[in-house]
Amino acid sequence: MSAGLELIVAGRERRARGPVRLELLVQLLRHAGELVTKDELLEAVWPGRILSESLLTKTVAKLRRAPAR
Repeated sequence: MSAGLELIVAGRERRARGPVRLELLVQLLRHAGELVTKDELLEAVWPGRILSESLLTKTVAKLRRAPAR
């Protein structure tokens, strides 16, 4: 996981509670403009874990709703 990261949107710090959400964002930014599969994201953020089908969707939704500080 990426430690010590801050999420800044339009010059305002946002709360992305939990390192998993920030790690997902880091993975998406690393592959900006590329097609990244669901399986690739799941393996990058939650390596070796058996996960529910909806976990990625829920995590992205929570990241999108990150409240402003």
